[in-house]
This record gives sequence, C-alpha cells and structure tokens, in this order.
Amino acid sequence: MGVRPWVQATAGRLPFPEGSFEVVCCQLGLQFFPDRSAALAEMARVLVPGGRLVVMVWRSIDHSPGFEVLAAALDRHIGSAAGAMMRAPFGLGDEGALRGLVAGAGFGEVAVDRQAGVVRFGSARELVVAYGAGSPLAGPIGGTGPAARAGLVAEVQAALEGWQGAVGLAFPIEAIGQRPQVGHAGDGSWVLGRMAAAGLVRLSIQVGELGGRVGSAMVYNFPCR
Repeated sequence: MGVRPWVQATAGRLPFPEGSFEVVCCQLGLQFFPDRSAALAEMARVLVPGGRLVVMVWRSIDHSPGFEVLAAALDRHIGSAAGAMMRAPFGLGDEGALRGLVAGAGFGEVAVDRQAGVVRFGSARELVVAYGAGSPLAGPIGGTGPAARAGLVAEVQAALEGWQGAVGLAFPIEAIGQRPQVGHAGDGSWVLGRMAAAGLVRLSIQVGELGGRVGSAMVYNFPCR
C-alpha cells in the first residue's frame, strides 16, 4: 500500500471521484469549515457504499477552563476579535449539532462519543506565550503594547492558579466524535487504526489555508492500495 502525495483543495469540492475511499477521517477540522454541510456531503460522496466516517471536534469551551480563561482575558486586554479567535476551535461543541450535521449528509448509525483529556504547560505564562507566538493569535497579541500583554499574562496566571501544580499547569479538555459502528471502540483513532491495518483505502483531512481563509481549504493525505 503506497502513500500518495498531499493534495490541497477546497473542503466543499474534493478532487476525487465518487467512491474513492473506504474510510474518511476528519480530526479537529469540521468546526472551521465555512459550509460544514457541504463538506460532509463531499465526504459522503467520495466514500464507497458502506464506507466509514470518523470525525472529531472539541467540545464547547466551558469544558476546557484554561482556554475559557484565556479567551475572556483576550477579550479584555487584546480585543474581542482575539477572544473570538480563541473560541473558534470550540465552535462545534454541541453533540446534537454534530449528530444532526452527520446524519443530514446521509450517514446512518451515527454515534457520538465524548473523550476527556488533559492540556499541560509548564505554567500559565507558557500557555499565553505559546498561543501568542505559535497560533493565529500572534498577530493580534504582537500588535498590542507591553502593558496589554502584561495584563493578559497576569489575568491568566491569577485565574488559573488553582490548576497550577508542582509539575506545571494542567487543565481538562473534552472532545466529541462521530465514529464508525464496527466492533468495540474506546476511541475513533483505535477504530481507524484497525481499519488501516486491514488495508482499507483511507482519506485523512487536515485544516489548511487557501486564499487567506483558514478553514476554507483542506490538505489531504491518503494511503492507497
């Protein structure tokens, strides 16, 4: 089974014929699509009859206190646009909404699971610095003055003091996912791993950027027989 090159295209117009794949996996991407229904319809189109879809998105931001605190502090010290940017990854955090979107694209046996995890940083300051340098927030944060940045760090540090331990900052985060109904699965990645080992043709979708619009384009990598 060889690995084909990365392919870049819009999420609503996948450059593959109908029935090209047996598994489609979209991890932490669907929430960014301008037209989620169109993207899911395209995933359904490129799947063979009986093919499987695995989708994972973050649960709402109130289930991740560290990022909820950061978003609120960004609102106050950097601006509402920065706060909205921090909330965007959590924009499809309702289980019913995810189930409805997937079912509306024609998928049957839609099951949505919750998965809990932990976010770890050395400190609250490291959390702010990491997102201020290595994410789209770099522009808004870097464009403010030293006083605003210091206020941002101070507020986040104070608000997350209860999550700071001897080995660093640790706070919960939750994801929800639609997974295939095949056998027993504790999480979607386990199911996908079993499918890949069986030699199935798989499409993996990652968030990309095209024309300056993050989420309007996707990057695809697909191992084929």
